[in-house]
Amino acid sequence: MCLNRARTVLSGGRIARCVPTGKADVSVRRPALDRRNEGQSTATLLLRLAYTLVETLRRLALKGTEWAQAQVDTIRLKLFKIGAIVRISVRRILLQLSSAYAWKDIFAHAFHALRC
Repeated sequence: MCLNRARTVLSGGRIARCVPTGKADVSVRRPALDRRNEGQSTATLLLRLAYTLVETLRRLALKGTEWAQAQVDTIRLKLFKIGAIVRISVRRILLQLSSAYAWKDIFAHAFHALRC
């Protein structure tokens, strides 16, 4: 319990310490709830950014293919989540797709459409 002329400062719902009256406002920190909301807004921003990138990929690179009207989740599963061997050298990055990859032609079409 705090003595006279002192106030309890809460930090994340717990009693942190007793400080003299008048100095409590300076020492109060933001509650943990605000930090959780910031994380959610950051996650929401990243989610929107990822959706916009896939939407742009669909509009520019998949134009004229069977995936031009595909949902974002379908594009993510069939175009991005693939097994491949990536070899990096000084001059280039070599991507070796599996011979059993069913959508090699669409992947190649999207790759060539995005190359400037």
